[in-house]
Amino acid sequence: MISYVVVIQDDEGGVRLKEVKFEDRNAALDYMKKVEVVFQRKGYVVEWDEEDRFTAVSSKNPLLRFNVFIIQVIDVER
Repeated sequence: MISYVVVIQDDEGGVRLKEVKFEDRNAALDYMKKVEVVFQRKGYVVEWDEEDRFTAVSSKNPLLRFNVFIIQVIDVER
């Protein structure tokens, strides 16, 4: 079974702050768009690198950055 995980990661330390798993890629993309809106409301500038990856940069402190992206996970049943 294939699932999609949206990861919110601290840019500087690479620490994964949150992971949310979805069975459908479109649902994962919809969640990313909601995350984008939250960052924008908090004063971040969002820059999409690809369809399934963006960076949110604080407008007050450019060193405060977060990466948001989708990883594909293949669950192998034994």
